[in-house]
Amino acid sequence: MSEPKNNDHGSELAAKLETLLTPYKSDDDDMSDYSVTVGNETSVQLKNEAFDGDDLQEHKLLMRNSPNLKSLMIGEDDSFFPGCDDDEQWEATGIYLGNHTHLTEIGLGYMGGVMEYNLSAVCKGLARNSSISKLIFTSGSIFDRPRHVEALTPFLRNNNITCLVIRPPNGEYTGNHPVTLDKRGILLLALMLTKFNSLKSLELEKLCNGTMMDDEVMPQVFDALGACHPGLSSIKLSGTTLGRNAKHTLSKLDVLIDESTSDGNKGLDSIFDMLLSPGTLRNQKAPKPVIPTEVQPGILCEVDGLKSEAGKKLNARRCAIVRYVAEDERYEVRMENESAKDATFALKKANLRPLEKLVLPTHSRRGSFNSPQSLCELLLYYKDSGPYTEPTFSPSRIVLTGYAGRQLAHIGSSNLMWLVQVQIEQLAGAVGLASICQDYGEDGAEKVLFALLEGDPMYIDVLIQTIHWTGLIDHEECDEEFNDEFNNCPPTKLTPDQDSKPYVKVMTTGPFRLLVEMTKYKFGSALWAAMKESEFYPLFIQRLLRLVGRESLGTHDGKKLGPMSRKILMKLLPGINVEKSLRNMAKANDLLTQTSRESPCNFINDKVSGKTLNAMFFSV
Repeated sequence: MSEPKNNDHGSELAAKLETLLTPYKSDDDDMSDYSVTVGNETSVQLKNEAFDGDDLQEHKLLMRNSPNLKSLMIGEDDSFFPGCDDDEQWEATGIYLGNHTHLTEIGLGYMGGVMEYNLSAVCKGLARNSSISKLIFTSGSIFDRPRHVEALTPFLRNNNITCLVIRPPNGEYTGNHPVTLDKRGILLLALMLTKFNSLKSLELEKLCNGTMMDDEVMPQVFDALGACHPGLSSIKLSGTTLGRNAKHTLSKLDVLIDESTSDGNKGLDSIFDMLLSPGTLRNQKAPKPVIPTEVQPGILCEVDGLKSEAGKKLNARRCAIVRYVAEDERYEVRMENESAKDATFALKKANLRPLEKLVLPTHSRRGSFNSPQSLCELLLYYKDSGPYTEPTFSPSRIVLTGYAGRQLAHIGSSNLMWLVQVQIEQLAGAVGLASICQDYGEDGAEKVLFALLEGDPMYIDVLIQTIHWTGLIDHEECDEEFNDEFNNCPPTKLTPDQDSKPYVKVMTTGPFRLLVEMTKYKFGSALWAAMKESEFYPLFIQRLLRLVGRESLGTHDGKKLGPMSRKILMKLLPGINVEKSLRNMAKANDLLTQTSRESPCNFINDKVSGKTLNAMFFSV
C-alpha cells in the first residue's frame, strides 16, 4: 500500500485544509466511536429479502465474486442498498467488496440514512480491494462530514483510483438528490484529493445544479490536484460553473480541459437545428494567462494598500482603469458592483495591482448563458493561422444555443441564413452583449465592460474584427470575383463595403449598438483605451471614417451606420468635428478615396487625433 506523494506543497495544503475545516468539526466527527474490524471471510449471506429486482441479481454476483459484476452503486438513490439498520448486512457487504477481484468501478450514492458504523464497514472492506480503479459519487452526502472522508482514506491510499466522477444520480432520483457541495463540502473534496496521488482524470458533472461553485474555496480543489496528482491528464466540467478564482487556478494545471455538456443539443430553436450541427470539441491545453505589466487605462486592477477606513472597504476589489489624471497624478477608476453615484474613485498607481487576464476558453458551451462572461467567450478566432501553418489557438466548435442563440434569432432567419459561414459565433456574442447593455442600462454596460477587459486581448481584437473584417452578408448572389474579395481578405486588411439590409441589421443590432451604448457612460473610456491597444485599431478607425463618408453619399449602410460611427468617433477622438454629417461632397469623396482598401492610410494609426482628421476632412 503506497502513500500519497510526499511533497512540501501537498503537505502544507493538507494542513491548511484541516485548519479551514476546524469550524465545521464537532465531537461527532471522532471516528474512534465507529471503529470496526472487517476481515476477509464471513459466513453471513446477503439476505434476499433485503434486495429486489436488479439489486437481487447484483448481490448474488457480489457474493460469488462473479466476473460479470464490473460496476456497483451503493446508496439510497435507486442503488444497491443493504438496509439502513442491518449492521450485519453492511459488514458482510464490506467483506464481499474486499474479496471481489473483478469490480472496476464503485459508486457511492445518497447516504443520508446510513449509520456511520455501517459506512465505515463498507469503507474498511473497500480498503482491501485492488481491482477498483473508478470511484463515483452521485450525492454530496459523502461530503457532509469530515469523518466520511476519513473513512474512505484507507481505500484511497491504495492508489488504485485513476478516475474520480461526481455527478447526479440517474433515473427517477436525478431531481431528488442533486449533488450540492457547500463550502465545507468543497473543502472536504479538496482534502480527500490530498489523501492519494493516482488520479488521471476527474469529472465534475452539473455540481450544485449548474450554479457557480463557491469561488472562495473551489481553487483549493485544483490546488490539491496540482500538488498531489502528477499523472492527472484531463478534467471534464460538464455543466459545472466555476468562478474567476477557480478558473485562474485551473488554468495553471497542465491538463486537457473539457467543458462540453452531454445535453447541449437539446431544446435548440428550429432555425439553429437547421443551420448548425454539433461540432467536435477540440480538447487542448489551456493557454497561459496574459498579465499586464503596467497600470494603464483599459485594464482591470485590484485595489490594494488603502489605509483609511473608507479606503479599506475598497481593498481586494476589482476596478477598471478609465483614464489617467495627470494634474492629480492619479488614475480614475470605476469600481465593480458599486452604486453608480459612488463608483468612481481617483487612486494612486501604488494602490493598483494589474490583474491577470482569464485564459482563452476551450469549451463548447460558449455563449449559452445570460452573462457577459459567457457571451464574451464567443469573441474568438483562429490565432496566427496561415498557409501550411497550424494556428496557435483554435476555438472549440459549438452548437450556438442558449442566450446568444436566442438573441441572434431575433434578427430573423433570412438574415441568419447568410451568417452560417460568416462569423456567426462572434456576431452572436456582439448581439448578446449589446442586448445586455440596452436591457440593463448602466449596470449592464458595466458588467459587459468588465467581462471584455478581464478576458484575453483577443476579445477586443475580435470585437473590432466584427466591424473591420466582416464577412459577406447579403441576400443577393454575388459574382465570384466579389466573393473572393472577402474569402481572400486577411484580418490585417479591410473587407469591402456592404450595403445590404441583412448586413446593416446585424451591425446595428450587434457591434455598433454595443459601442454606441458604451458612449453613454464615462467608464466607456476604459473600453476605448483597450481598443487603442489592439493591432486592428487603425482598421477600425478606417471603417468608421468610410461609413461617415458613405453617409454623405446616401448609401443604406451609410445612412444607418454613419450616425453611429460619428458617435463612436467623438468618444475615441475627442475634438473631432463630426457632430453633424459631412455635407461637403468633395471632402466626402476625398475621405472615401484616402480610406479606400487600396490606400495605405498612413495617417491612421494608434496616435491619430481628432485635430489631424479635422484638418484633412472635417474643418468647419
